[in-house]
Parts: sequence; structure tokens; C-alpha cells
Amino acid sequence: MKGFLKNRGNLNIKTLLIALTTCLVFAILESLLAGDIDVYAFFENLKQPTWSLPVWSWLLIGGFYYVLCTAILYNVLLAQPNTKRSIALALTIAMMVANTIWNYFFFGEQSSGYSFTAFIIFLPIVFGLFVSLWKLQRKSAWILIPYLAWLVYDFFWIWSIWKINK
Repeated sequence: MKGFLKNRGNLNIKTLLIALTTCLVFAILESLLAGDIDVYAFFENLKQPTWSLPVWSWLLIGGFYYVLCTAILYNVLLAQPNTKRSIALALTIAMMVANTIWNYFFFGEQSSGYSFTAFIIFLPIVFGLFVSLWKLQRKSAWILIPYLAWLVYDFFWIWSIWKINK
């Protein structure tokens, strides 16, 4: 097994496993905190704006989020240890923690008000991560850009959910 964890070309298997495991732990934690919920039924019963995306698209975006987090975490872990790396690492973990809290409020507590508040806290963390990644290694910052674009839609969506479901 020791030989398996060696670098394979430019891929560092050990670092990749750490990044994957970290993201998997957060995904499992989110699922546990959401509780025993039928996501399709929850979305079906939720009052939503007419421009809401279908439920299956949220599942795709959730999967994309964890692929993105894994790639960013992998790249940050490979960066030279310094203050910029420490900040990027802390913000990557903070983003995953904040996302977990948002999921708990939205799915577990089914509170549009708390989830909107959590989202407002989440936004500067993600933006701060982008700035931090830009200073550390731009390829990781570029990985985050599609998610930043998604968050524009997500902001208006969660705000609308909060207003409609007060």
C-alpha cells in the first residue's frame, strides 16, 4: 500500500485521498444534519419562484460543488506551506463548514430565514477564498469561478424562498 500513495506522474495520490476524504466527510455530515428528508417532496411542497430550477439540477450542482472543493483542496494542499496557503486552506474549510450550516438550516430545520442568514455569511467566505486563491495559485481561483456565478442565482433564489415562505 505504501507504494500506492506515491506520486503518479503529476498526481499526488496521498494528497488526493486527503482532499477526497475531507470532502466526503463534509458531504456525509451535511446528509446527517439534514435528517431523514425526502428532498423531492420537500422541494415539491416548498413555495418557490416561477424561475426555480428543477430538483435534479440541485443534485447535479451539489455533486459539482464537491468535485470543485476536492480540486481546490487538493491544489491548496500541494502548494508551498506559507501564510497564503494557510489562509486559503482555512477559507476552503470555512466554506465547507458554512455550506454544511446552510444545508442544516435549509433542509434539517426547514427555515428559509436562517438559511438566508447562513447564505449571507457564506458569501464573503467564498469571495474571500477566491481572492486568497488568486494570490496563491490562479488555477484554483479559476476553478471557483463557475461556482461564484452560480451563487448569483442562488442568492436571488434563497432570498425569494425566504420572502415567499415567511
